[in-house]
Amino acid sequence: MKGFLSVLLVIAVLVSGCSEGSKITDKDLVPDKDEVEDEIEIDDQEIDNNDVDEIPDDSGNSTSDIINNGLDESFLEPSRGFVIKMVAPFLPETPSSSELKDDEKPFVLKGELTDESGNKYVFSNIDNAFGSNYEGYLYVSAASEYVGQTYYSIVILPTIETLDWMVSNDSDTINSTFFYLYAYKNDFIDNKFFRMCPDAIPDPGRDNLLRVYTEDGNWKIDETFGLMVNSYLTFDKKAVTTFFGNELHKLCYCYELNG
Repeated sequence: MKGFLSVLLVIAVLVSGCSEGSKITDKDLVPDKDEVEDEIEIDDQEIDNNDVDEIPDDSGNSTSDIINNGLDESFLEPSRGFVIKMVAPFLPETPSSSELKDDEKPFVLKGELTDESGNKYVFSNIDNAFGSNYEGYLYVSAASEYVGQTYYSIVILPTIETLDWMVSNDSDTINSTFFYLYAYKNDFIDNKFFRMCPDAIPDPGRDNLLRVYTEDGNWKIDETFGLMVNSYLTFDKKAVTTFFGNELHKLCYCYELNG
């Protein structure tokens, strides 16, 4: 399981342990708290009536729309502690850069994590989320918006074999016995350090569910997938360290901010 920790950092930066005293600047952090979306100017263009392939499909019949509409969001209500819905391209490999290309980003992303203090972290930024093939897993990664100086990173990992089994057995829902889920807490400390620590996993023995969209015996429709999760979480440190198989201080990463 520990091998998957390195994949989480694909959307962040290369890291070293706190004791090694690595340094980064504020602009290296992902997501950037002060990031502002660029305004995109679109020039008026004449559409050639004979070139219908270049006309955007606004009919609601695109693959992503069909998958989105097919995933009934009542599954997410009420929230057990963490909910997410993602419709995204199924990438053949994890992105090589923290700055995702437009065709790597999800079409739909909405979610919320409630921490042990009752704070709610919203997942809506498609610039910091993706789904890819990673060593036989569907690797889903997303980062929340900030609450104060803190945000969460979430990783969801069902095996592709499990997803194929679901399709073969006409089942669209599994419990957390059959998929991995873990959350990292990321925060600033006294404006001097940035820290990443595993903080939550599904609460064992409870009804933690993942649902995937299937159609015509397939969970990848035109290389696009859709899934939802509604899971209880435990923030118990012993449970988290047992899950990762290491002591907490060895699982955390921190950066000294420089500038």
